[in-house]
Amino acid sequence: MVKWRAEHPGYGQRYNRRYQRVKRYGVTCQQWLGMLEEWDGLCASCLEEPAVHMDHDHKTGKNRAPLCSSCNQGLGNFKDDPTRLVKAIEYLALFETG
Repeated sequence: MVKWRAEHPGYGQRYNRRYQRVKRYGVTCQQWLGMLEEWDGLCASCLEEPAVHMDHDHKTGKNRAPLCSSCNQGLGNFKDDPTRLVKAIEYLALFETG
């Protein structure tokens, strides 16, 4: 098993994400591929990094769009609260260097 894992790096992580999308979010592989195609495979938030996570509303459970790891974690850290995000933007603007 150790040899197989060494020869197939990342397989477990890819399988786990696929399993979570179906089990946790009810998104089939075809639906996920459709979402990725809609966003050209990029994060729906930053439009720069590859999308690897299914974003969802924590209150309603409704799926939103595919995100990269950074944006997904960032939204979670800001508790999906637009007011917190605006305050963070205003804070960063105070120190903008040009």
